[in-house]
Amino acid sequence: MGEIYSQKMKDKEEELLEKSPISEENKELISNFVNYKVAEKGITDNRTAKISRTLRLIAMRYLDGVSFNAITHPDIVRVVARIEQEGAMKPWTKRDYKLMLRMFLNWLGKDASWVKLKPPKNDLQAEDMLSVDEVNAMIDAAHTLRDKAFIATLYEGGFRISEIGTMRIKDVSFDEYGSVLIVRGKTGLRRVRLVSATPHLSQWLNAHPFRDNREEPLWISTNNETMRYEALRAQLIKIARRAKIQKRVNPQNFRHSCATFLAKNLTESQLEEYLGWVHGSQSPRTYVHLSGRDVDEKILQLHGLTNEVKREEPTVKLCPFCHSLNAISMSVCHNCKRPLEIKAVDMISLEDQVKNLREEIKKRDEDIEMLKQSIEGMKGIEVAIVKFLRGDAGKEIIIEQVKAWLKEEEKSKVARELTK
Repeated sequence: MGEIYSQKMKDKEEELLEKSPISEENKELISNFVNYKVAEKGITDNRTAKISRTLRLIAMRYLDGVSFNAITHPDIVRVVARIEQEGAMKPWTKRDYKLMLRMFLNWLGKDASWVKLKPPKNDLQAEDMLSVDEVNAMIDAAHTLRDKAFIATLYEGGFRISEIGTMRIKDVSFDEYGSVLIVRGKTGLRRVRLVSATPHLSQWLNAHPFRDNREEPLWISTNNETMRYEALRAQLIKIARRAKIQKRVNPQNFRHSCATFLAKNLTESQLEEYLGWVHGSQSPRTYVHLSGRDVDEKILQLHGLTNEVKREEPTVKLCPFCHSLNAISMSVCHNCKRPLEIKAVDMISLEDQVKNLREEIKKRDEDIEMLKQSIEGMKGIEVAIVKFLRGDAGKEIIIEQVKAWLKEEEKSKVARELTK
């Protein structure tokens, strides 16, 4: 169903291109370029829609009726200048516009290599990042298992919305350490390990209406349809208000916050692998800077305030009975329904009770065995009495059987005394 949603986006963009007021020639050029990119690199439906939409908007806003085929160097300079002067446009959106324009014009044989794509200056601040406590507050404020799982997964995995939004049930697997998600991202397939989100994911999948069909989407609406980006984002905002979170809670900030948290302990190459960045990306360095990893610990060591890495607080509770992972806020295991927190004194008392019970059971079993033997001995006396009454034997046989029984009883009594 994730592929269906992507196909709908692509179809919608094709419809918008066809109905747009730009010239038929420009429409055809854009369409041909998109087909070329599909043939060249096998780009996704989401990517084809983005390329088409960006070029369509450039033609509508900045070309003033000029054909892409007839565009001159001064025209290109004018278009790039107008993009740069867009006050309401975000820096990364401006970069995307210039990137698409440069690729397109180079394909047309125009010289656009001079168009610079310098990464926008990072304006992220550490205080804008969501803390673990704030994320947990949102999880607690969520009313459904789906929303709890989505928030926990989005934060711990640091996924792009295009990655998490198109996941299917088959992309999730569980093991003794937590869960593993297979992600289809910009850099291809990658494997992401989750721990603290696992209890929420497990409970959501157990309640998922289509849990037996692993091809179904992981995140579905109350109408059992794939949840779109707008719906996922709106749900995050609603839950954040309920949890009284004042910071930005869009999916991008969840990714920023995850990256900042992970940068405290992971190397840059590990961050690239976990978050799906190409090798050599500048992004890991940004989050290492925000985390303060390179400086804080060294400064504290310099002043003798610490000499070891601070250990993070546990993010999950392990059930002492069935060993299932549970959310840190839970007091009862979601799997076996037994209490998760048992004090050391209570645990010792419980162990003593179990030990005493086992001893009682063992003693009972021994008594039962002795009783069986006693009954067997009495059967011999019973047979002797029957023979005497029939005249088949004298009373001596009864006396012998009674003596034998008494002897066995005495042995049993001694054995019991020795085992006390």
